[in-house]
Amino acid sequence: MNTDKKAAERYPHQELTQEIIGAAFAVHGELGGGFLEKVYENAMCIELQSRVSKWCSNRQRSK
Repeated sequence: MNTDKKAAERYPHQELTQEIIGAAFAVHGELGGGFLEKVYENAMCIELQSRVSKWCSNRQRSK
């Protein structure tokens, strides 16, 4: 069994997790610090809607 296959078995949602973490970094990079949590929550929702819909579309095309 190759390394990529082992990683996929151990971390089945690795690609989605990378998108979520990337979204968090993008939101923080854009807004910076100092806002109330609700501001970041709203920004994360917007960013995740964009990223996850793209991610889902790409996943369905690759099947």
